[in-house]
Amino acid sequence: MDNHVHMILYDPESALGTFMQRICTFYARYFNDRYGRTGHVFQDRFASEPIEDERYLLSVVRYVHDNPMKAGVSTREAFRWSSYGDYAFDRGPTFRGFVYSAIGGAARFEDFSAEGDDGVDLARIMRADGQRDLDVARAALGGGDPISVKSLPKPRLDAAVHTLARCGLNLSAISRVTGVSRGVVARVVRHSG
Repeated sequence: MDNHVHMILYDPESALGTFMQRICTFYARYFNDRYGRTGHVFQDRFASEPIEDERYLLSVVRYVHDNPMKAGVSTREAFRWSSYGDYAFDRGPTFRGFVYSAIGGAARFEDFSAEGDDGVDLARIMRADGQRDLDVARAALGGGDPISVKSLPKPRLDAAVHTLARCGLNLSAISRVTGVSRGVVARVVRHSG
């Protein structure tokens, strides 16, 4: 798009923040050097949202590919910066395995894309998943407010995070409902398992 970009990235090492910081810094230096400028190039920090289930992944893939069309810029097939062609024609560097396995293979991709979003409201899905995670966390913590976990002494914080992990919440969900950084959550889970 002319003022933003959508990317779907697989980040098993939780290194997205570092990756984005490096790429944005590199690009800002390049841009400023090329055009004789100084200072910020980007208006805001990047925003990210974890994709934690197959249904949401498929909705996001459709959303990203349909974005140029909905903005009146181009068709999904013709948009120069889209990975749609990589998916539709099973070519290029894009990793498509998760999506292909969810929709029944590469041959189904164009049909999947043409089906549209079926009225899927991504914001509603995100809110519902977040509410479910919050409900699970409250129940696991005996009805307490999960956000209070971040102010607990270390041994109690570690125990609470361990409890939330045993209840099936992933690292991102635990971090989101408690306010404890994902790095701390990962450390606690790694050392408790």
